Amino acid sequence: MSDDLAWLERERAGRAGAAGKASPAELVEAAIRRIERTNPELNAVIIPRFEKARAEAASRALPDGPFRGVPFLLKDLICYSAGDPHHMGPASCATSGSSRPPTRISPRSSAPRASSSSARRTRPSWARSPPRARGLRPEPQPVGHEPLDRWLERRLGSGRRRGPRPAAHANDGGGSIRIPASECGLVGLKPSRGRISCGPGLGEFLGGLAIEGVLTRSVRDTAAILDAIAGPMPGDPYTAPATARPFAAEVGAAVGKLRVGLLTARRAGSSPRTRTGGGRRGAARLLTSLGHTVEASHPEALDDLESARHFTTMYATGMTHLLDVLGHIVGRKLGPEDVDPLNLGARRDGALLGEEYLATREWIARYTAAWRAGGRAASTSS
Repeated sequence: MSDDLAWLERERAGRAGAAGKASPAELVEAAIRRIERTNPELNAVIIPRFEKARAEAASRALPDGPFRGVPFLLKDLICYSAGDPHHMGPASCATSGSSRPPTRISPRSSAPRASSSSARRTRPSWARSPPRARGLRPEPQPVGHEPLDRWLERRLGSGRRRGPRPAAHANDGGGSIRIPASECGLVGLKPSRGRISCGPGLGEFLGGLAIEGVLTRSVRDTAAILDAIAGPMPGDPYTAPATARPFAAEVGAAVGKLRVGLLTARRAGSSPRTRTGGGRRGAARLLTSLGHTVEASHPEALDDLESARHFTTMYATGMTHLLDVLGHIVGRKLGPEDVDPLNLGARRDGALLGEEYLATREWIARYTAAWRAGGRAASTSS
């Protein structure tokens, strides 16, 4: 079976399996071959579990579902699967022999005893056959084997030609879903806070900045996967409102005539990236041809310059805590040999921002309320 199977959408691959055109074992082998061929250059898969995947694909206990037997990747951050290593990025966590979840709940465990919510929910819905390799750049090196800026310039633009899977787990705090999707021709949705649980080991991550999700090749797949992994767990600090119908049912559904705002300037007059202008104009023409009204406008809250300061406070305090937890796992304080300069700086700043943290949480609540009220900017009094 050709490894062209690796390029199918997840839903199409699942249908191929259900129709007997490709077995779960063939889907897994196609994905493994692609990883083995591309990973020496990309360095994106750091913990392969190929033999487990092959055994799962051959199991008679493989459950039915829309993605039966379709391979999947987990990012080595937040999401973890029972019995598999989980390092959260720093190479020292891997070389120390420890592979515990990022929580003090089970400090004696050599590997997670239970899967996180999003990992567990992949199994009944998409089957038990993913080569559940984990992809995250080992700190402090970039994803590839060259400086990050050159890697971005040379690799991401052609990323759509390299991906080893129909879909992969991802999460997004400051753009880790949206930026790769925009550069690689993928679908990247950052769901609402509380839509997907971080439990049971975490209530939220980075104060709610980081949200679980996926990267896929189609809106159809993103919607179907979101249906599978969405939902609360006991102990979650908040949950997103329930939807009226499944996300998959919204794909292709009639939307009526929409009023669409086109963002032409942001951040007190700074312009969006020049090279995306053609895409914005093309999208506007397409929407207009479909009968929608397109105008140059955007919610006022996007212009609130306070958001950058509060983002920094939330990220820095959250990173300070995370690096403390990882240091507890390794048995020493992490330093420059373990962590990149950006996150080391965040830890330094976070240690000084404790007093700002609660004010930031209050500001976020007002900012959220502002969006619900029509996008007016939040008060900047704190």
